[in-house]
Order: sequence, then C-alpha cells, then structure tokens
Amino acid sequence: MKKIASAGALLLIVLLAAGVIARPGLGADPATLKVVGSGGGPGQATLTLDDLRRLGATELRTATSWTQGTQIFVGVTGARLVQELRAQGREVVAEAVNGYRIVIPFDVFAAETTIIAYSRNGQPMTVREKGPLWVVFPFDADAKFRSDRYKSYAIWSLISVEFR
Repeated sequence: MKKIASAGALLLIVLLAAGVIARPGLGADPATLKVVGSGGGPGQATLTLDDLRRLGATELRTATSWTQGTQIFVGVTGARLVQELRAQGREVVAEAVNGYRIVIPFDVFAAETTIIAYSRNGQPMTVREKGPLWVVFPFDADAKFRSDRYKSYAIWSLISVEFR
C-alpha cells in the first residue's frame, strides 16, 4: 500500500511540474494581469491576454541576461497600458507568481521602452519560460538597460501591478 501511495504522490508531482495540472497562484490562468490603483483610485481590474493584445502589439528584438541570443518579444508598452488605464502615481509595485516584488518608478514603467511581453520568439511563454508575462527592456539599445537597476525591473511571471 505504501508503494501505491508513493507512486500516486510521484505522479501528482510529475503532473504538477509538467504543468498538466494547474496550481493556484502559479499561472493557472496563463495570461491575466491584476491591476490595482489605476485611474488615481483604489480600484482593481484583471486584464486577460486578449485585453492586453487589444491595446496594440509592439515587437522588441533584444538579447537578455537570462536567455541565449537575440529574442523577439511581443507585448504592450508600459506607456500604452498606463494611457489606457489612465494610471497615475509615483511608482508601480510589480509582483511575480513566486512572490518576488519590485518597485518600479512610474516614469520607467510608463515609458515606450518598457514592454509587458506576452510572447517570445512567436510563442506564448509558460511560467517555466519566465511567462506568461515578462517586463522587458531594449537591453541592447543602451547600457542603462543592462544596469542592475533595470535588470531588477525585468520581472518575469508577472501577475500584478499596483499604481501608487
């Protein structure tokens, strides 16, 4: 009986790791972004992948410190997202699926050079591939984007942003 229970537990672990069974809070809904505090108020909204796509796609070709070679990212610019949400504030608190949180200055997040990517090299990104949403910058375009500061802003597996 112990072997059956162990085999069942092993199968569950394998299925979870493979993403066959969704884990709550770990990308169960593959491309949603919780937005808190947009429009200058305390409100909250959830944007789906379709919502983000409707805002317009921007393509960015750049190498990153976490991938091999030049990558092709597609997503919505921070500027467009902020404009659409009528978001305001001094800073944006971004949170990843694993609990990592980073405070990004509002002007950095709201720039045309900030991309909330939902596709890499023509494919949606899984949590394992730093998706489904990844904040990226044109790292090849300017040394400032390769600084530790900007690398810390490049939060992957993004699940929420809070404007404050």
